[in-house]
Amino acid sequence: PGDSDNDGVSDDAECPSGPPYTDTDGDGIPNYNDPDHNTLVRDLSLSAKADAAGVRIEWSNGWEVDNLGFQVYREVYGEPVRVTPSLVSGSALLAGPGTILPAGHNYAWHDPTGLPQDRYWLVDMDVDGQRTWHGPIRARLADTLVPPPLTTPLLTQLGQQKTHRDPARVSLARDITDTTSRPRVTTPPQPPVWETPGLSPAAIQYALAAAPALRLAIRDQAWYHISQADLLQAGLDPQVDPRHLQLFAGGYPQPLHIVGDDDGQFDPGDAIEFYGEGLDTPWADTQTYWLVVGSQPGARLQQVTALGQPPASASFAFTVEQRERSVYIAAIRNGLDENFFGAVVAADPVEQVLHLTHLDPAPSGEARLVVNLHGVTSQTHPITVRLNDREVGSLTVAGRIPAAGEFTVPHRWLQPGANVVTLAGAGEERGVSVVESVQLTYWRTYRAEDDLLRCTARDRQPVSLRGFTTDAIRVFDITDPETVHELVGSVTAENQTYRVSVAPQRPGVRTLLAIGDAQSRAPLAITANHPVAWHRPDQGADLVIISHATWLDSLIPLQTLREQQGWSVALIDIQDLYDEWNFGNKTPQAISDFLWHAVAHWRTPPRFVLLAGDASFDPRGYLGQGLSDWVPTAWVNTAEMETASDDALADFDGDGVADLAIGRLPVRSVTEADNVVAKLAAYETATGSWRSQSLVVTDHPGDFDFAGASQPVIRQLGSAMTVTALSAGMTPFDEARRQLHELFGTGQLLVTYMGHGSIERWQAQGLLTTSSIHELTNGPHLPVVLSMTCLNGFFHDLYTESLAEALIRAPQGGAVAVWASSGLTRPTAQTDMQQTLVTHLLSDERPTLGEAIRAAKISITDADVRQTWILLGDPTLRLKLNP
Repeated sequence: PGDSDNDGVSDDAECPSGPPYTDTDGDGIPNYNDPDHNTLVRDLSLSAKADAAGVRIEWSNGWEVDNLGFQVYREVYGEPVRVTPSLVSGSALLAGPGTILPAGHNYAWHDPTGLPQDRYWLVDMDVDGQRTWHGPIRARLADTLVPPPLTTPLLTQLGQQKTHRDPARVSLARDITDTTSRPRVTTPPQPPVWETPGLSPAAIQYALAAAPALRLAIRDQAWYHISQADLLQAGLDPQVDPRHLQLFAGGYPQPLHIVGDDDGQFDPGDAIEFYGEGLDTPWADTQTYWLVVGSQPGARLQQVTALGQPPASASFAFTVEQRERSVYIAAIRNGLDENFFGAVVAADPVEQVLHLTHLDPAPSGEARLVVNLHGVTSQTHPITVRLNDREVGSLTVAGRIPAAGEFTVPHRWLQPGANVVTLAGAGEERGVSVVESVQLTYWRTYRAEDDLLRCTARDRQPVSLRGFTTDAIRVFDITDPETVHELVGSVTAENQTYRVSVAPQRPGVRTLLAIGDAQSRAPLAITANHPVAWHRPDQGADLVIISHATWLDSLIPLQTLREQQGWSVALIDIQDLYDEWNFGNKTPQAISDFLWHAVAHWRTPPRFVLLAGDASFDPRGYLGQGLSDWVPTAWVNTAEMETASDDALADFDGDGVADLAIGRLPVRSVTEADNVVAKLAAYETATGSWRSQSLVVTDHPGDFDFAGASQPVIRQLGSAMTVTALSAGMTPFDEARRQLHELFGTGQLLVTYMGHGSIERWQAQGLLTTSSIHELTNGPHLPVVLSMTCLNGFFHDLYTESLAEALIRAPQGGAVAVWASSGLTRPTAQTDMQQTLVTHLLSDERPTLGEAIRAAKISITDADVRQTWILLGDPTLRLKLNP
C-alpha cells in the first residue's frame, strides 16, 4: 500500500512478513499505520533512547480501554523478536475491562541489550486476546545519560517471580544504634498498670505503650533466642530481676523462658526464649512483641513430659502453598482484602511450581490440590488444571469474582522436588484470571529438614520425629500461641542421625515445632519504646499532624507557624498510633481509631488532620521497591475500581465525607518535606497582584462540554478576581501549552482544570504533565489547584508520580495545594462540588481550605466523588485573596 503514514519508510519495510499483521477495516493499510483503525489504544506516542546501558522504550497514549497490556519487540536479522518476557500491564488491571481512560497512561521498558539504530515495535493486547502492532521506531542516541526510572511491571513475569525485600529495611538486634536517647527499661517503682486484673487487651496495650519497653519485631513462625547482651544494648537495665520480665503480643501475655534466672540476676550468658510468629495482613508481615519489667513473674513456658512409644504414625497431611503477591489489580473491588495476586492466566498457559519433600511411599490417603483464582474480565471462562502434565480437571471463573477448584489427586502422581501445576484457558470464550493461591496437600513423613520440622499430630498419638543431626532436640506444642508449652520426649540415635519420640498431651489435632539447638532465631529488630499516651483525655489540639518519624523535625516550622496563627497543634509520630491503637503493628485503622478517640475524649477535640508522608498501594513491599508507604491511606471500592481515600480515615459515620478536615503532604524524604514546608511558609507572606488572578483551563468538548460547564465557576471567580479562561478546544495544542506555562509563571491564586485526565496529565495530549511541571518557575507565586478530572490524585501509585504530587513537590514552583481525584468519576457531580467549593472559598467568612472542601462534599450525593477527591496540602491553609 506504499507509505501510508508518510514517514519516508514504505509499509513493506515497516511491516516484515513475520508477525500476523492485520488490516481490520480492509482499506489496504495495516492496523499499525491506519489512522482509521478503531484500536483500544489511541494517540500513542512511542520513543526509544539509547545509551551505554541499553535502550529505554517509552510510550504513552491519549485514550485506552480494555487493554490487558503491551509487548515490546526488537528487530533481529529482519524479524521482530520479543524482548519483554511477558505483557507489560495495561489499563484493564487499573480501571477494569470496559472502563475508558480518556487521557491514557504512561509506560516504559528497558532493553539492556539494545543498541543505537535498533528498530522496535510495540504490540497492545486487549482482554479478548486481539493484538495491534505499532511502529517501528528506531532507537536514537540519547543526548544525556538516560536515568533508570522504574520499568512498568510485567504481568506473568511479576506474577511468578519470588518476592524480594529491601535489606535496608531489616536491622538485626546487634546492629541497634541510637543508644543516647533511648529510655532505660528498668524495674518499675510500683506495680505497673498492665498487671491490674481484668484489663482488656486494649487497656493493657495503652499501659505498655506508655511505659519503658523493648519492642521485638517478629516476622517468621519460629523459636526465638535473645541474649542478655543484645537486650542490654537495646536499653534493658542490667540490674533487673529476670524473673520479672514479661512478654506481650496483641495485648495478651506470651509464655517466656528465661535462661539462667535461678539466681535472680541477669548475667552474661543468660537469655530469653519464646515462640513468636509474624502477621499476614494487607499492611504488615511483622508483629511487635513487647518485653517489659513488672513487679512479679509473667507468663512462663511450661514443660510437659510427653513420652511416645511405637507404633507411631508414619506421616501427616502437610500443605504446600504457592501464594505470590506480585501483580497489583485496582480493578478488583474486594474491600479490605489485598489487591495483589500472582500469575495472570490469559492466552498463554501459566505454570505454578510446588516443591515437595519427604513424600510417604505408603500414604494413608490421596493428595488434594486446591486452585484459587480471581476473574479479571466479566465473561465466564473455563480453566483446565494439570499436575505434572496430567489433567486433573477444570474450574469455571464466572466473571470478576473469586473461583476455586478442589481436586483429589493420586498420590503416585507426586514426585520429590518440583511439581508443576499448569493453568490454561479452555474453549472459545477467552477470559483473564489471576492466581490467588495454589495449595497441594500430601502425606509427608515425620522427618526434619535442616534440623527443623513443623508437623501435626493428634492428642496421645505417639510420633517419632527423625532426621536431626544433633541430640539436642526440643519440641514445642504451638497450637495456641498464648499457651505454648514444651514437650519433653525421648531422644535416641538412629543411623547417624537422631530422633525424638513424643505424644501430645492436650485434646484435638496439635501443631508441633521441633528444632535442633542451632535453629533458634533472632528478631528482625529490637528497639526501645519511647513512651506515649495520646489516649489520655487531657490531650488536645485543633490540628494533628501525623508524620513518619524520618521527617518529624522538618515539620516543626509548620507546627510553629500554625501555632503563631492561633491553632493548637499536636505533632505525632505515626508509630505512636500503631503502638497505642494496634499493639505496635502497622495499619491505617490505627489512624482512624485514634482520630475517633481524640474527637470523643480529648479536652480539645481535633478539627484538622494533616498526614505527612507518601502512601503506596504496596504497603508490604511485595514488588521489592523498598519502603514507599510512609503514612498509609485507606482503600475504598468505587464503581470502577478500588482506590485510595484519605477522607475514609476520618469518616466516622460512613457517609463518604470526612468528619474532620483532612489533607496530606505526600513527601518521601527530608528534602521534600523541607521543600513543601518552606512553600507553605512562603505562601503565608507572599504579596503581589497575582493574588487577584485566577486561571480556568478546559478540555476539548467531546462527550462533555467542559468549557460550557466552566462558565458558572468563571462568573463566581470573576466577582472577586481577574479570570483568564484557556480552552484546549479553541486553541492549538502547542499554543495552549505555551500559554498555560506562561500563565503559571506570572502567578495565579487559583488554577482550575476541567476535562479529561489521567495519573500524569491533563488532557489526552498532555497539556500539563508530571514531566512538564518540573519546567515551571512560578517560584513564590503558588496557586491552589483544583483538578476536576480523573486520577490526578492517584498518589499511591508505585511506578509513576501523579500530577498532583508533582505540583506539590516541584522545587521551583508548582502549587501550594492540589485538590484531585484518585478515581474515575463522572464530570457532573464534580462540577457541582467545585462550584460549592468556590462559593465557600470566596465567602466573607474565608474558611480554611479543609473546611470549604468538607462543605463542598456535603453538598453532593455522589459517594465516589466524595471519597476520591483528596487534598494534597494543609487543610488549615486559607486562600490568600487580595482585599
